[in-house]
This record gives sequence, C-alpha cells and structure tokens, in this order.
Amino acid sequence: MFSVAKEVPGFQRSCLTRPVSTRSGVLQVETLIACVVMVVAMSFASTLVFRINHIWADVQQHQFAISELSNQLDELTRLSKAEAEKRIESLQPSESCRTTLVAPEISGNIQQDDLGTRIDLQINWKRKHVGNPVKLSGWLSSLQVGDTANPKAEDSK
Repeated sequence: MFSVAKEVPGFQRSCLTRPVSTRSGVLQVETLIACVVMVVAMSFASTLVFRINHIWADVQQHQFAISELSNQLDELTRLSKAEAEKRIESLQPSESCRTTLVAPEISGNIQQDDLGTRIDLQINWKRKHVGNPVKLSGWLSSLQVGDTANPKAEDSK
C-alpha cells in the first residue's frame, strides 16, 4: 500500500501514516466502565437466578402439600362420620411427604355446616421463610352421613 502512495503524484506520505493519538487514557477508562457495568449486570443476574430457584422450590413444595392433602381428604370423604373422626385423630403424612417436605404436620377437624359434614385439613412444614399452612376442605358423602338405610330410595324420587 505504501508503495502505491509513492508512485501517485501529489500524494503525500504523511496522510497515510496514523497521527499520534492524544487519547492515551481514554481506552483504559472505557475498559474500566465496561467491567463495572458487566460486574453489576452479573451480580443482578445471579441474584435473580437464585431467587427464581427458591421460588420454584417453594412452588413445588406447595404443590406437593396440596397433593398430599387432596389424597388424605379423598380417603376421608369416603368414610362415615365416625370412621372419619377416628382417622383424623391419627392423621400422619405419607412417607413420600416426609421425604419431600421438612417436618410436615397434618391436622384436621370435622364441622357441621349448611352443606353437610365438612372435613378441614391443613398441612404445615418447616420452610426457609415464614409461610401459612396449606388448607383444604371437603364434605362427607351424603350417603355416608344420612341415616337412611336404603340409599336407592333417594334416587327413586
């Protein structure tokens, strides 16, 4: 390229050479600012990733607790009132619940309301943060609660 410049008439060699830069410290400042911005962005992103990970773990535990209560409630609502009261006194979390949740505790009670005999169950476990127990309610089957000896008599009405 410089050899071409020598052969072109009226072309000065000085315009092909790079002038001495007066920006000697600007590149270092730009690099420093870029590094600071990158560190701030990385710390924000890593904090966000850890928080999202904890939220997902909490959601999975909550879903598992609901599933555990649903299974327990499904069994209890099929029983008679007397059998359900006996089972509520001896409620225990399942083996999979004990391995998934930390120190789970299930409790329940039976109440009479306008819709019939209601079973209220709740489960609580140790969390890394303060949380409310998960509660689930169900009603005993009307065939189990009623005093009618012949359930088909209701169907024929």
